[in-house]
Amino acid sequence: MENLEVTATEAQQESTATVEKKKKISAKQFFVKLGGSIKEFFRKLMVSLKRRPHNVALCMLLVSFIVYSFALSSMSKTTALIQGSGMGLFEFAIMLFSLLSLVCFLNAFPKRAKVKIVFLVMLFVMLVLVLVCDIMYYIRINEALTRADNPIVLPSDNSRDYVLKAQMISLVHIILLGISILLTATIPLYGKLFQKVKTSIDVEYTEADETVELAEE
Repeated sequence: MENLEVTATEAQQESTATVEKKKKISAKQFFVKLGGSIKEFFRKLMVSLKRRPHNVALCMLLVSFIVYSFALSSMSKTTALIQGSGMGLFEFAIMLFSLLSLVCFLNAFPKRAKVKIVFLVMLFVMLVLVLVCDIMYYIRINEALTRADNPIVLPSDNSRDYVLKAQMISLVHIILLGISILLTATIPLYGKLFQKVKTSIDVEYTEADETVELAEE
């Protein structure tokens, strides 16, 4: 009886060890598969960027547009409060030229076609206009907050915190827009760098493959 109990205990321990080993193997396979999927995702992304490197500049341009769009409420309130010279016009021009710049970008870089110089020139004109309007709007806010005659006072209860938000977003938008212009101007440069990145998949040639080829012949 004692031998049977010992045998049963050993069998149970071996079974438990086998289950734990299988779990470890399964976990390892999962992480290996996950790593392979992530690597394949970035490989496909790089292949796409090698074909269309201008997507980098387009993404940055979209980010800058979205950031500004989400702050329109604060911008409008700030414009109504300060009522500085041309602030409403600057705000309208930023949104208008931002939309037009996206349209010009998409037309300047059509799929499977050469860059259209006319739309590319229009794109840079639109971006410069947006940048100028952004800078002027930012200056108007700073002038209203720091002027000696009747400056805009920000209460401690944060009831006018939208002014600071508008000021911050204007500065962030200027920076993002500057990066977008730089990325658009340097597309040929980093496009060549993308071409140097290896994205092909190495296929191992084994003896089994050679046997199959000989059999087919």
